[in-house]
This record gives sequence, structure tokens and C-alpha cells, in this order.
Amino acid sequence: MIRSLFSYSILSFFNLTVMSTARKLPNSNISRKKAMNALVKKNNSVVAPLTSALTAATITRLNIDNTNFNAAYAAVTAAKAARIKARDAAVTSRVSLHDYIGVYFKTMNSNIVLDTMPNTARSYYGLSISNKKLPLVDTDERLLFWSNEILTGDAARVLAGGVAMANPTIAEFTAIFVATDIVLETLSTAKTALSTAQTALNGLRTEADSLILQGWNEVETTFSGLEASAKRTAAREWGVKYISIGLPAVVTGIITDSVTGLPLAKVKVHIGGSNTKVLTDEFGRYSINTNLYGDLELITTLKDYDEGITDFSMANGVDMTVDAVMEAE
Repeated sequence: MIRSLFSYSILSFFNLTVMSTARKLPNSNISRKKAMNALVKKNNSVVAPLTSALTAATITRLNIDNTNFNAAYAAVTAAKAARIKARDAAVTSRVSLHDYIGVYFKTMNSNIVLDTMPNTARSYYGLSISNKKLPLVDTDERLLFWSNEILTGDAARVLAGGVAMANPTIAEFTAIFVATDIVLETLSTAKTALSTAQTALNGLRTEADSLILQGWNEVETTFSGLEASAKRTAAREWGVKYISIGLPAVVTGIITDSVTGLPLAKVKVHIGGSNTKVLTDEFGRYSINTNLYGDLELITTLKDYDEGITDFSMANGVDMTVDAVMEAE
């Protein structure tokens, strides 16, 4: 079914100047989750289906879709937590392996200077015999590559009669490499699991959008006999959201990190339905002008952080403060 601009509630200024108030259908997974949960909660509070605003068919569909969406959302949350844990664990391991690679090649260069090892030793590691520079190991791929070069190169060099490395010994290096390899593999697996979970959740969006649209249509039809303001008030109890254009107002606040509580600078901030975007200052503060009011969302984006969506209700022309926290990816 082709939805109209009103049904989709693509809340551009054009749409809202034509219609001062429009429904605001969800366009994020967290918003979809909230919308379906609100429908379920309200429906369960009435004697369904006798006094429900929803048809029996929609209630059945809602219960199935809501369960599936919540489960998929929970899977993403769990996978994200596992990815963060693996990422944090990898930090120390990376540093250790990075340092051991550096020490190994520095020791080899020192041995060459002291004539206890010929400069041809460098060729066993894929290096030019005149190359005294330490290899670049600024990514996981390069860490693993040069670790393997050391392991295979050292074995070949010693087998050819070269002296054993003492600082670090190849046994010490191998132990650090194996431990780090396990940690990085765990991180890689966690990233894949998160991607899979996110794909599964995103695959449910089309059905969720269709269901929410159907449910909200039925809710509004149920209360269609009421005056417009009263209809919106009744529909809001079922999670239906509305956004309107009115008098100018200012929304201000501070954006902080969810773990440290520290302010975040250069966060891109905007209100859903508006094209106006601002950046937070060094103290995490923002100020944004708007003439929207009703059921609004403050949307925050910053590199290496999850997109933040903070719900808030705003009266017509009334300034307000909306603070938000963001979670690192």
C-alpha cells in the first residue's frame, strides 16, 4: 500500500505549514519499539477486544510483532554489550603486542649494531637488510601481520644458524601474541554478531511500520467523533504522537557521556521534523530555535557514539531545557 505524505508523517516544514498538526510516525528502531509497546500496554489495560480501539486482527498481529521486535531489539542490546566488553579487553592486549613487536625489532637492530647478528637477518622478516625503521603497527591487521612475520622469520633465522633472541625470547613473544590473537578474534566475532543482530532487527522494520500505521489509523478512527484536540488526547494514550507548528521557542540543554558524565563537544543536535541542526560547544551545551511543539524528539549524533533519541513534550511557544546522554559504540 502506498502511504500518503500525511500517513508517513515526513515532517518537513512544507507538510507542517500545510497542516498545522500531523502525526509523527516512528523512524528509528527505539521509536518503533516504544510505539508498539504503548499499543500493547494500553490494549492490555482495557477489556480487549470488546472495548479496544484496535480490531481483533490487529491485536493478534500486534502481539506477535511486538514480541518479535522486542526480542530482536534485546538481541542487539546484548550483542552491543558483548562487543563493548570485547573492545575494552582488546585495548590492553593491543598495547602489549605493539610494545613487544617494537622491542623485538629494536633488539634485532641492536644486535646488528653490536655485530652479534648480521644485517641479513632482517630479510627473514620481509625487511630490506638496510631498513632500520620499526614497522608500522597501527591497526589490528598490521599487528597480526608483523607478529606472524616475527614468528615465521625467527624460526627460519634460528634454523639457519642464527642466535636466539633474548629480549624478548620467542617464547615470551609467542605467549603475548597468542593471548592477543584470542582477544582480537573474540572482538571480531562480537562485531559480526552485532552486525547480524542489527540486520535481523532492521528486517522487521517494514512490518513494524505497517502495523503501527494500521494501529494508529484504527485508534484515530475510534475517536473520530471527538473534537480534534480531544481526539489527540485520547489517541496519545495509545502512543500516537503528534507534532505541530506554533510560536517560536528555544530548546537548550547539555549533552553528556553516559559513562563518564562528562560533556560532549561537537555533538550534532536537531529536533525530529526540523532541518535546523546545531553543534554543542566545549561544555556540551546547545541551543536550538524551533516553532515545533507537541511530542518531540531530540536527536543527537557524534562519531563513535550511538545515535541518541530523547523524547520530550513541548508546549506551544514555551522555552524548555532538554538534557541528553549518549552511549559510546
